Amino acid sequence: MIARNRGRRRSDRRRGAASLIEVLAAMAVSSVLFLTTGTVMVLVFRLESTGRDELTATVAEGRLAADLRADVRSAAEVDRDGQGPADGLTLVAPDGGRVSYRSDGSDLVRTRAGGEGEPDRVDRYRLLPGTLSRWEVDGDRVSLVLDAPRRPKAEGGNRRVVRIETTIGRDLRFSGGAS
Repeated sequence: MIARNRGRRRSDRRRGAASLIEVLAAMAVSSVLFLTTGTVMVLVFRLESTGRDELTATVAEGRLAADLRADVRSAAEVDRDGQGPADGLTLVAPDGGRVSYRSDGSDLVRTRAGGEGEPDRVDRYRLLPGTLSRWEVDGDRVSLVLDAPRRPKAEGGNRRVVRIETTIGRDLRFSGGAS
């Protein structure tokens, strides 16, 4: 009888405890789950950052297009600041005020100065890193060409070209005959 009780006690103890193999299997499964969760979190944060950069660049391109069109239409003459692909442009208003555009890395910087020459306002248009800008002046037509990178897996190549065009001195918004 004593032998029977001892045998039962051993099996009772074994039922409540986990074996080494079970513990290792549980650790392996939880490690795989943690690694998968970590990888997904890294991808989500990277995607969020890329999406935010692209949204910021798109909004900046829209603001840049509106400001550039308004500045060129109200200008009396254009001065080119250089001949290279990242050259600048200076617009001179009839009242002597100046608005200049220049590249600063991937960004475009717009500086507006009054008749005294002191800068009134400086605007920075944050474009996607790696964006190249090029100014084209043909008679009274001014164009800004932005050559922006796309995501590597995007269709249709790896660059996106945006052209902003307008004509000098064609601001008819406040004239009597314009509609």
